[in-house]
Amino acid sequence: MAKPLIQGYQFDLSGRTVLITGASSGIGKRFAQILSECGANVVLAARRASLLEALQNDIERKGGQALAVTMDVTDEMSTKAAYDAAEAKFGVVDSIVSNADISIPGSSLHMDVDDLDKIVSVNLRGVF
Repeated sequence: MAKPLIQGYQFDLSGRTVLITGASSGIGKRFAQILSECGANVVLAARRASLLEALQNDIERKGGQALAVTMDVTDEMSTKAAYDAAEAKFGVVDSIVSNADISIPGSSLHMDVDDLDKIVSVNLRGVF
């Protein structure tokens, strides 16, 4: 598979394993596609299993290596299970695209503490 050029640079990520959170749609999905095209083994992590499986099938059909893992970044056991599955298939995860996030529309001046806790749980603690 030819490695893509990105702004004049050719990236070869052969032998690397990248876990991408929020990989079921949007930017996370696109990251997974590009990283796979660059030769990386991609671990597709998100809560929507059917979308992950479709993406895994698409990547594999194009000659890439992918693993779909259902994962919720706010659940420590879910996260550990995802890393265990990734290591069992590809070896140690050596790169992460921390793409999972949430936002709550409105002014922070009117946000209640429960909403703030949800944002911190996904956007900050989930990365950790």
